Amino acid sequence: MEQPDNRTRFRLTPVGVVFTLLVPVPVAGLVPWLITRWTFQAPFLNVEALRLAGAALIAVGVVVYTIAIGHFGHHGAKPFPPVAAIVSAGIYSWMRNPMYAGVVMVLVGQAVLFGSRALLAYALAWLVAFHLFEVGYDERELARMFPDVYPDYCRRTPRWIPRRPKPRT
Repeated sequence: MEQPDNRTRFRLTPVGVVFTLLVPVPVAGLVPWLITRWTFQAPFLNVEALRLAGAALIAVGVVVYTIAIGHFGHHGAKPFPPVAAIVSAGIYSWMRNPMYAGVVMVLVGQAVLFGSRALLAYALAWLVAFHLFEVGYDERELARMFPDVYPDYCRRTPRWIPRRPKPRT
């Protein structure tokens, strides 16, 4: 397991680019466009200023995803199973699933920006799917593959809500 140094190191790899084009771009770009045609509906709670919050959430989600995929590339990891190593440095020392979190932020941000309840439901469906995949498969598999390091990583690092990294035990 990588020693967390909390410095962001970025390397966009061909695998990361292809993965991004095949998975997050359709999930967070094409399908939201098909749902909304990127047309504005009445804002949530009739508060026009929420659209700005939605746009900001999109930007933050793109940055979080980009840092996460770039950090995987820096460590020579690929963003899909089977996993060869646990990356626990940088953004991965703040939360275990920043790529998923970034995608969900982009989806929720678009829902708020466009005032789309259908897109909000789609975003929540992806959040549930990501969570069920993590709890039902990925975390169990990682604990099996890396029994000496993964449990400590889980104790130190939250799954979804980022927080300042805890020291290693």
